Amino acid sequence: MTRILAFSDVSTWDGQKRLVDRYRPAVVALAGDVTSDGAASFWTAALERIPGFRRSRGSLRRRLGVTYSRTRKVDVIPGAAVDEWREGMRVLEQRFRHTPAFLAARKRMHVDRFYSFLRYAGRVSRVLVVKGDHDDEFAGDYHVDRIESIQGCEEVSGRTITIQDWTFLGLGFEQAANRRTLRRLISELKGQVDVVVAHVPQDNVRLVAGLKPKVLVRGHYGGAAFIIDRTPAVFTSAGHAVIDLHKHAPPRIRCPDTDVDLWRRDLSQSYPWLVPYPTPTRIS
Repeated sequence: MTRILAFSDVSTWDGQKRLVDRYRPAVVALAGDVTSDGAASFWTAALERIPGFRRSRGSLRRRLGVTYSRTRKVDVIPGAAVDEWREGMRVLEQRFRHTPAFLAARKRMHVDRFYSFLRYAGRVSRVLVVKGDHDDEFAGDYHVDRIESIQGCEEVSGRTITIQDWTFLGLGFEQAANRRTLRRLISELKGQVDVVVAHVPQDNVRLVAGLKPKVLVRGHYGGAAFIIDRTPAVFTSAGHAVIDLHKHAPPRIRCPDTDVDLWRRDLSQSYPWLVPYPTPTRIS
């Protein structure tokens, strides 16, 4: 049996090292959006590290009569000021997110912790990384050579690697979003790879499953396990998954921290070819 810990679209790197300690995986599969993500916590948390932003927000609060409830941790906005408050905050956030102070705070909070995680996980597991669509948002954050310079870590976008007799194929967003590239790969590699780690848009998920791996690890959207045309697939953007691979049995897929039932219902309704995986996906 080979255990894989898989996740993607990371909102925060807090607590991710503990997952490695808890599950002791042979392989950690990071399916993209690891240096940035649209829902990452740094978009708001890094602003709080900037005194100028906090002062400007305080001035806006006083002008519009907005108060902050410490018990509820929310702004209490007079009804007549809601639209002006929202627009004022949008302008402030946009302005400060382009400042050197924001970029430095974001890098410390997210990017540096990503590379710290790689160094930690790479000492006990093989770590495979593919590039997501958000990983290019800030130049220089996602660096292939830097990833591969870390013990135990491999950047596998667009290539295969063999670990414990299992063949892994990585598909970054650049490959997974290109249907011509996918069709070529399917014609060359169908049935020849065991695990696909891909950051793939929803419209191409079914096409990627045509590679017929033992399991597809999918980043970009969703959080649950499915069968796609007889191929097991786990969506990892809403939380981590633990996959136990067996040579002569279907993989065991568990999603401990994900609202599996909600994702199953919503995605299966929109995409009838997503059939919920029949084995239990929760663990305590």
